[in-house]
Amino acid sequence: MFRSASKRSIHSVYGGFKNQGAGAIQSLTNWKGCRGSTHTHYPILNNLKGFSSGGSQLISAIEHDINRILAVDWTTDFSGFWADQVATHQNAYTNLYEGGCGLFGSFVSLKDPPAEEKQHIKARLQYLQSALKWAEQCESNYTEIFDQRFKMQREVFAAPEREMILASCTELCEKFAADVPSEFRRKATKDLEWHLWNLRHWVWDAPRVKAAFPITMA
Repeated sequence: MFRSASKRSIHSVYGGFKNQGAGAIQSLTNWKGCRGSTHTHYPILNNLKGFSSGGSQLISAIEHDINRILAVDWTTDFSGFWADQVATHQNAYTNLYEGGCGLFGSFVSLKDPPAEEKQHIKARLQYLQSALKWAEQCESNYTEIFDQRFKMQREVFAAPEREMILASCTELCEKFAADVPSEFRRKATKDLEWHLWNLRHWVWDAPRVKAAFPITMA
């Protein structure tokens, strides 16, 4: 006796699809609406006067990723994928405007790229690289807070020791907030402070931390 195929959804890095026998292959090849589609499909900007075709493609991809990286949570939702994505844009910029490298670069590089186009794309690429830098630092600080909370919940039960852990993580967040550029400060600190206050929940009382960090722990 043959059992009917399971109707449980199958999940992959490109999203989920229903297990429908032969129809599953069609679902895999249809990327529209899947997460993988957002990595390779983006709207082309229309208000680009004087831009070359390659420049229009590149600036559209960069602007799309700037919007996405500023929208994603820089703690739990941040992924190592972003470093590869930004490096791809940098390689494309090098190949288009700086001659590239090897045979491929000689084919795709622009002979006389418009100066304004090159400067504009370089500035937006640097902005994306800066956002990546601080997103990675934010994620690193979140990891430290997560590890300390994990340790506190399972190994540390004395109130003074828990307060010391909270103090070190609060100092970490305040130093980070002081270093972040103004254009990313609100985004980075709000994503991180949520987890700091989650850690604060596991400390019964923290009079010394409140006295040392009156603004953050008010």
